[in-house]
Amino acid sequence: MSDYKQTRDFAGMVTTRFSKMLRNMSDDIEEEMVVCTLMNYYNILDDSDEDLVWAVDRVLQDFMTAEEYNDWRKSRGD
Repeated sequence: MSDYKQTRDFAGMVTTRFSKMLRNMSDDIEEEMVVCTLMNYYNILDDSDEDLVWAVDRVLQDFMTAEEYNDWRKSRGD
């Protein structure tokens, strides 16, 4: 195997790993934005629209870890 081919193969592996890392980081940032936005919406909702409050709460459960969700609920006094 030539040095050129080894270098090219290694560069391809590094590029692929870096691309995956950036994609994962982008996904994490998007999820964090969704969570923060929904938490803000949840805070301004009134209890008269129970279905909307329930829906926002349910989506927050999906996007947050169980520990984060439970801590958030405790901090709200719910």
